[in-house]
Amino acid sequence: MTRVVDGDTIEVKTADGAEKTVRLLNIDTPETVDPQEPVQCLGPEASAFLKEQLTEGTGVDLTYDVEEKDRYGRDLAVVSTDSTSNISVDIARAGFGLPLGIAPNTTYLPPVQAASEEARAAGKGLFDSSNACTPAARTEKTVQAVDDALALGTGDEDAAHRSYVAVAAALAAARSLIAEITDHPDYPWPEDLRKQLEQRRGRAQARKQQLTEMGADQDPAQRRAAEQREQAAAEQRAAEQRAAEQAAAEQREAEQRRAEAREQETVPEAPAQQQEQQQPAPAPRQESSTDDQGYGTDADYPGYHGPRCYAPGGKRWKPC
Repeated sequence: MTRVVDGDTIEVKTADGAEKTVRLLNIDTPETVDPQEPVQCLGPEASAFLKEQLTEGTGVDLTYDVEEKDRYGRDLAVVSTDSTSNISVDIARAGFGLPLGIAPNTTYLPPVQAASEEARAAGKGLFDSSNACTPAARTEKTVQAVDDALALGTGDEDAAHRSYVAVAAALAAARSLIAEITDHPDYPWPEDLRKQLEQRRGRAQARKQQLTEMGADQDPAQRRAAEQREQAAAEQRAAEQRAAEQAAAEQREAEQRRAEAREQETVPEAPAQQQEQQQPAPAPRQESSTDDQGYGTDADYPGYHGPRCYAPGGKRWKPC
């Protein structure tokens, strides 16, 4: 053996010097080197386990089943050493890989399956629920998350919204995991937990619908902030309306004053003159007595500059 590629693939050099890539038969370990896949749970541990079992330079024997190569040109073989008859069985017993039977290469599958059941019973490797990344732990965690979300109360609108957020998140996680279980049915999903997960998904869906009908899907803090913004905007609009009305009223008053001023400036003087013309003429002067006959004032003798004869008292006169 020249190199361990990953948990279920090695490179060897034959006695005649030929180099081969060998895919261990009937075992499938988590991916670590596939550029199209993320590193999977316990993938590095599976590779490390195989490196411990097959150190560089270890002599190996290859035993083939019906089909000797896969579509990638790798040899499909049971790998054995002086210390083990089938390294795939050792990997399965440690819980670092799962049995893989692809017809017609199933001759050596049964011992691998039996070893995997031992690992399941012992809770090793991929069956260890205390390891957060294993199927058992992930399923158990998701079930618990749904239970925790369903237990949240709805005492007020804030609590109801928190309940909605938690239920929605738990439901999304349950759906995602169920989809993964569907896509990878051969992965070691605990059957009892898988059934519980299906049940919790149904309950979470119903609870989410109920909370949505209550309006709990709307964030009350955001709603209150929106209401405050709307109220502030309404107050601003009202203030602007009042200011506009006040400005319009002041403009109307100013225009009224200007109109009144223009009207006063253009009133004709004719009525006053006519009024003066309509004043009654003064009554003819009546002489007060025979003694004063002929006596008058400057107005009675306009343009006279001759001698004057004054009546007693010196106020009235007549030409001499």
